[in-house]
Amino acid sequence: KTLEKLTKVRIDHFSILDFAGFATMTDALGGVDVQIGKTVTGTEAGTDQDITWKAGRNHLDGGTALAFVRQRHGLPDGDLDRIKRQQAFLKALMSKAIQGGTLRNPLKLNAFLDAVTRSVSVDSSISGSKLRSLAFGLRGLGPSDVTFMTVPVAGTATVKGQSIVRLRTAEAQELYGALREDQVDDFLTKPGRANSVDRVR
Repeated sequence: KTLEKLTKVRIDHFSILDFAGFATMTDALGGVDVQIGKTVTGTEAGTDQDITWKAGRNHLDGGTALAFVRQRHGLPDGDLDRIKRQQAFLKALMSKAIQGGTLRNPLKLNAFLDAVTRSVSVDSSISGSKLRSLAFGLRGLGPSDVTFMTVPVAGTATVKGQSIVRLRTAEAQELYGALREDQVDDFLTKPGRANSVDRVR
């Protein structure tokens, strides 16, 4: 209801992915690879342990995938960089599923979807069979066909002790209109509106 009020876009279905689901799905595929632009050290979310990510290719298993998508301390843009890490992970997960033949192999697909269904909460109109049908329908889709983005933001602030993100209102309204009119491709033609996640912080 909050998102519908903000965007004036009707939400018909939703899914919620628990952070632990990142680990489950990663292990179901035998791990994924992400690229990090610069060596960075920060505190691992939920612990007081430092973790260092080396510049270049990093292979993630379930545990390191969870640490990778949760980290925000030590990243220049904090939560906004964490969002890009999560998007980079999802792209890597998609790449591995496609390149490993998961979407074309019923046995591999069942194993992966079992991991997904244990990790994802969906609305009551989405069944396991619908998820499988959706996965089969995406067989022709490649990582280069997917664009990642965030709502345009103007920075962060603190209001009454709460950390908030301020929107770039005019540009955000343009995005919501593009969503309503199925014109998101046109919205993304302007520079800086899509997130580059092939190499992240």
